[in-house]
Amino acid sequence: MPVPASPAPAAGSPPLPAPGTASDEPLRPVTTRDIAEAAGVAQSTVSRALNNNPLISDAERRRIQDVAQKLGYRPNPFVSAFTSQVRSYRRSPKGATIAFLDCTPAGQKFFGDAYSEGAAGRAQSLGYRSETFRLRDVGSVERFNKILFARNTHGLLVLPVAEDIDLRALRLENLAAATVDYTLRRPELSRACTNYFEGMRLALRKLLEHGYRRPVFCGRRDDVTRVSPHWLAAYTGWRELLPPEERMPTYIDAEFNKNRFEQWIAMARPDAIITNSEHFFIWAGECGFTPPRVAYTSLSTKQRFPCTYEIDQNPRQVGAAAIDLIIGQIHRNERGLPAQPKTVLVNCAWKAHQAAVPPAPAAIPAAPKPRRSRRTST
Repeated sequence: MPVPASPAPAAGSPPLPAPGTASDEPLRPVTTRDIAEAAGVAQSTVSRALNNNPLISDAERRRIQDVAQKLGYRPNPFVSAFTSQVRSYRRSPKGATIAFLDCTPAGQKFFGDAYSEGAAGRAQSLGYRSETFRLRDVGSVERFNKILFARNTHGLLVLPVAEDIDLRALRLENLAAATVDYTLRRPELSRACTNYFEGMRLALRKLLEHGYRRPVFCGRRDDVTRVSPHWLAAYTGWRELLPPEERMPTYIDAEFNKNRFEQWIAMARPDAIITNSEHFFIWAGECGFTPPRVAYTSLSTKQRFPCTYEIDQNPRQVGAAAIDLIIGQIHRNERGLPAQPKTVLVNCAWKAHQAAVPPAPAAIPAAPKPRRSRRTST
């Protein structure tokens, strides 16, 4: 359908500058009508192309967007915000569903409940309905794809996955998708995560403020490398800035080995233990390294063992942030795997549980003295 040309300027008036020129920018911004005239399409087609509407072919969408860029088109942020609000209002909970995928294997405990609660609350507040699917009940990824297609699901949130779960068969071309935490490696989705690096920095800063000078980081190698190497990076970076005589060794072991840990802690003599595993707190206590003289600092609030301090990873806020990623994609008509996945980081919070007493040197168990070899006379 041809678009009518713009009216000519009245006689005696100066000609209008071409849209997008430097002199025109402060007077008359480029509009979608200008883009439609330059591209030879209807104004509604331009609107759909700029909003990545799937009804417009990829080639035509790129062509119109290139024309808009050459003309210097800039969307009005207030109009964009209003349009986004109208779209969100029109998508009622009955017609807009975000699926939550729980990949916990049978017989294992589900650790994504806090993520799920935060995500469900955020989705509901924005007018979306959430529905959780357990992969072990569905049967396979292929069957899960069919369920999402049949129910016309708009978005997908992948909750934390186990190491042996393979989700590369997910069909995402018609979905806005995101995940939480770093456990999902393939497919590569935008994700919301706890800021583990800043969480370790927060723990170190607070321990120093409370008078502790010999904090150590303990962990199992698989937990550190697979889930979050950011803890180790933050601790190592902090330690390397200390004088050599004040640097404390980390304890990273391939497995939970009590004998090796007991030998290590007797030589390291820490006054604060930072870890995400309660095994190290139990073994440290059996060796005489107990609160309040030695601060037990957990990197999460999931520990059942009583700690001196805890780092709250704010999983509910992480789940809510993942929903914001998904709904943002829906509003921008973005579907499928992102060309450049985004990562949103949510900062941690510090929690104190037991009264901490700054350690005295005499209160820390002494290092074992080396044994002298006996000489036998002949």
